[in-house]
Amino acid sequence: MTHVASAHYRRMIELLDTDQVWEARELSYSLRPLVHAIMGGGQGAVMAKYALWLQGVIDSPAVRLPMVGISDDEVSALRRALCAADLL
Repeated sequence: MTHVASAHYRRMIELLDTDQVWEARELSYSLRPLVHAIMGGGQGAVMAKYALWLQGVIDSPAVRLPMVGISDDEVSALRRALCAADLL
């Protein structure tokens, strides 16, 4: 997760360090759809790799066996979650 949304997680830590707990909580809640898209369905590592690929961070979403790629529906859901979090 933090590879995909590192700036958001860093901001949460900054907010907590300055006792802005409610603001950090709201930011955390805003990431729930993304967390669910990455960790709630398929293999988290595969989903995170696809997210990094969609963001242009890595060149290919290819995974090695025994892992397998994700479905078109999963890619669409992941893309929507990334967009909702302003990460795409």
